[in-house]
This record gives sequence, structure tokens and C-alpha cells, in this order.
Amino acid sequence: MPKYKFYLKAMHPLAGIGSDWIYDWFSDGWDNILSDPDALEQEWHQFYPGVSRDLALEYDIWDHKHRRKLKGDLTFVNNQIQLDYSILSKIVNESMEIKIRIEQSCSTTASDWWEGYFSIVDGKWDTDRGILTVSASPDDEYRLLEELGDHSYNLYDLNPNKSARINFYGVQKDAWSSCTDLEPGAGQSGWQEHHTPQGTDQFPYVVDPLEWADYALYETIPCSGGNVYHYTAMGTIETDFGNSRGLLIKDAIQYLVNNIAGLEYVSTFFDNDEFQLGDAGIPIGTKNYVTETDPNPLTGMVMFQKSDVKMTSDRATTWNISFNEFMDILKTMFNIDWFIDNAGKFRIEHWSYFENTYGSDLDLTVLDGGKWAFHKNKFSYELNEMPNIEHFEWAEANNIDFIGKDIIYNSVATSNRYKDNIKSYSVPVSTDAVYIYDNPSDISNDGWVLLTVASDIIISEAGMLSGVSLPNNHLSWANLHYHYWRHGRVLINGNMNGSDVIFLSSQRHIKQEEITYPECCGAFDPMAYKITGLGEGEVRAAEYRLIDGSVKTVFFYHSVNKSAFPEAETYFILINGVNRLLFNDSDKLIWYG
Repeated sequence: MPKYKFYLKAMHPLAGIGSDWIYDWFSDGWDNILSDPDALEQEWHQFYPGVSRDLALEYDIWDHKHRRKLKGDLTFVNNQIQLDYSILSKIVNESMEIKIRIEQSCSTTASDWWEGYFSIVDGKWDTDRGILTVSASPDDEYRLLEELGDHSYNLYDLNPNKSARINFYGVQKDAWSSCTDLEPGAGQSGWQEHHTPQGTDQFPYVVDPLEWADYALYETIPCSGGNVYHYTAMGTIETDFGNSRGLLIKDAIQYLVNNIAGLEYVSTFFDNDEFQLGDAGIPIGTKNYVTETDPNPLTGMVMFQKSDVKMTSDRATTWNISFNEFMDILKTMFNIDWFIDNAGKFRIEHWSYFENTYGSDLDLTVLDGGKWAFHKNKFSYELNEMPNIEHFEWAEANNIDFIGKDIIYNSVATSNRYKDNIKSYSVPVSTDAVYIYDNPSDISNDGWVLLTVASDIIISEAGMLSGVSLPNNHLSWANLHYHYWRHGRVLINGNMNGSDVIFLSSQRHIKQEEITYPECCGAFDPMAYKITGLGEGEVRAAEYRLIDGSVKTVFFYHSVNKSAFPEAETYFILINGVNRLLFNDSDKLIWYG
């Protein structure tokens, strides 16, 4: 059985402050072992709290990452070894943080097992009996991101200066002569032109020069006695988009995570980062590992405050955004998730990354002869987590690709048996570059614009619905769905962009009843799969009990292993002189004659 020791030390709210700053934070100055006037930093001191039998580490697992939280209370009293309650009762400053470290000893080996913190305001005090009961919070790598995730930062502090030029090369344009019998190549003064993908919206200026061809008589108008001719042309429009006040996405992410938690940002999905730890299954290079596109169109993404892309707007002075808001936007657009990797870096990767990098580390069907998995093959479906429709929308969009279509499943498993069976994603971003450029009055000043950019030119791509190549079409819903949302879908079959498809992967909805097994002095990894009688289970909930080193877990599956089910057996019981057939040994009558 593992043994545990508990250590405490006092900390100033501002990390790194020496002990001279906390002299007056105790009712008796330095007369306690939490403070040392000769030390620049506080030392760890062993305490002896009482713990309940159900004290455990609870694994809070969400979105491909987890935190270890201490479940249960610690009780400090005075004892024959140390005056724990008396020492802690001398703390008078409510802002002081008390760090706690739990050391686990297995045989002759001791290691730091968990670290957390609490303050005197977290405690329940019983001064009549001299008892302090506290609940400690985890002091881990996710702490600051969780606590400060909603704090807004002004991105203009980075002095953004990236340019993005919109280039309409290869886009067909229409033009009409103005009541004059014009020949191809004649002067275009007075003409009005527009982009055919944008319907009849008129461009506010004339592009010169363009080579006009394929003219034809459009109609005869009795103005000046002339005819009106219809012309088409292929040409290039290239102009500034965003007043050169753009910011690289990677610079914004690095700014946020460094300011909040002092972390370094990396991503193979967005920025072709080469893994230092050699994660198998993820190709490294210049291409996007999801789409196999080379070069990766996401590496040069630029963001603009929306008013900066409108010639009619004043220059913005504030561009406030929080870490949580930013991550929610990127997650909704690209089907990504973030976590802190084994190298201590803040990492963003696509859903498929997690499918490729996770593996199993424990087979419960063989552990201790398989007794922990024996007769544990009971499961049900979590239908409430299965929407029938997934709906996506931008702040503004006009082109069919950018408007996109819902992802639909049309399955009895996702039928309208629940009131809220449509999952909607609304993103405060605009990506329809041509629409934004042509119609600035339709675009709100709130939110921001995101663009795929290479060599300062917005990248053009054919739309999955329209078939038309338009600037920034890679960030239309139709193309985002096709490129990045075929992984991790609700079901393996569905309808995307108006066509029935088989997705590349789906979510796990089969939930097994709880399994408890020993992990005494083991390194439980909640992100690794465990083999059970039903197959390869993904941990969705886990709890490690200190008293006996056991882990209580809940597993989820894509499908279950049918070979886990026993062969049919026949049981009879004599009722009124007649043998009655029963099902296995469950005493459930299923047939009688």
C-alpha cells in the first residue's frame, strides 16, 4: 500500500516575493514554521492533516486534456507531533496562498504526487475544538489558463502591421456599354462591372486595363439611338485589404498564453511545428497533415479587427479578446483542441491528431487473471450527446460557400426525440472577403476577420458548393467542413454539403458501467485507452482513491466487442409440473408452453 505525507508552505500572492513581504501576515510575526526570516523563499514543512477514507484524486477530463482535483477534505488539528491548527490560525491575511504538496511513497521510493493550494477563506473553522477543515484546489499547468481565461487583452498592444491584398485574378467580370455601340477593347468610361458570383451587386469603380472579349448584343435601348452590348473579361484586381493592420494568428495566440501563463505556443496543424517528442502518425513538413495540402494554407493566417477592413470606418483603437473567446472561435472553425504537451508547451492540434497519438496502456482482461473486467460488460448509449443537425454561421456571409449547409445525420439515434436536437455554432467572425470588400455597409464593426494569406495575397480556392474560385474560400463553411469536419462526427454516416457521406471518424457514444481496478503506486494515464471485455475503452471519468490505490473509471467506445458476450445457455425451472425455459441465470422468464 502506498503511504502519503503532506507538506505546506506560505506564499505571497505575487509569485517570487521574498519572506520579508509576508512578515506582518501572521498574528505573531515570525513565530511559526511557515515563515523563516532568513530565507528568501518559504520552505516546505510537514503537516499531519486528518483525511477521510474517501479522499481521492478526481480526474476532470474534458476536450482531450485533464486536471487532477483533490476530492475530499483535509482536517488540521493540534497533535502530539505538531500544532497544525495553531500554526494555520496565526495567518491573518486573507490573500496569502498556502501551498500543499502530497508526497507518495511506494516501497523505498518517494515522489511528489500532487500539488495544490488553499487560503484561510477556503476553510471551515471550529475555534471551540481547534479544527480547520479545508478543500484544496489543484496548482497545475492549467491553473492560470482556467482562472484568467476570460480576461480580455488588447491585441493592438502588439502593434499589428501585416498586410493582406485581395486579388480577383481569374474571376469573370461582366460589363455593359453605356448606350454606345462599343467595340472590344474600347474605352470603358461609364461602364459598370460586377463579380458574377455576387449576383447583380455593382462594383463602385472601373478597373483599367482589362482585355474585353466575347461581346454580344444584350438589348437595344433607345438612348442616343445606340445599342447596349454585354462583355465578359478575365483580369486582375489587387488592392489593400485591412489598412495594413493585420496580426498573424500565431502571434496573437503566443501573446495570450504567454501573458496568462508564461507558456510557449506550438502547433503542427497551424504552423508545421516539428514535434520534439516524436509523436507517431503525424507527418512533419510544410504540408497540412489533415488535408495533405502543401504548402499548408493555415500557416500565414492573418486576423483583422473588423473596422480596419472597411474603408468607411475610423481606425480602431481597442481590439479586446480573451483566451477563452479566441480558443472557442478556433475550435469551432477548425475542429481543433488545445492542451499542454509533455514538453510543457501550449499546443493546438486537429481532432485527428488525438486519434493518431493515443494508444492503450493497460489490458484489464489479463490484469490479475482478468478478474477486474469479468462480468463488467454492461453498457448503454448516451443519446443526449447526439444532435441530429449541426448548424454553423458567421457574423456575415453572402456567397453560398461561406453560408454553407448544415451537417445532418437523419438517424433514429439522433431523431427528434429531444427538444434541443440541433447544435448551433455561431462565430463572431467574417471570412467572406469579396462580400466584405464589395459591401462594407453590410458589415458590423464588431468582431474580426480571419484570412488565409500567402505572400501578402489572400489565397483563392474553389468552393465546395459553388465550384467558383474565390479569395479566402478555404475559410468558407463548405470548405472548412470538407477539410476539417469529417473527423469526430456524431455518427459515421451523415450528409455534408448536401451530399450523403461516410465520415472519416466518429465520436464514442457507448458508455460502460463503472469498473474499479488497482493502480497501487502506478502512474494512471487518463488519456490512454484501457482494454476491457468490450474493447478499447476511452476514459471519460476517473477517481483514484488514496486509501487503497484503486481507480474507479467510466469508459466509452465506438462499438463493442461481440465476442465478449457468453454463449447461450439454457435453464429450466419446474412450474406446476411443467418445465419453463429461462434466459441464462437472470431468472427472467422468456418462454413457456
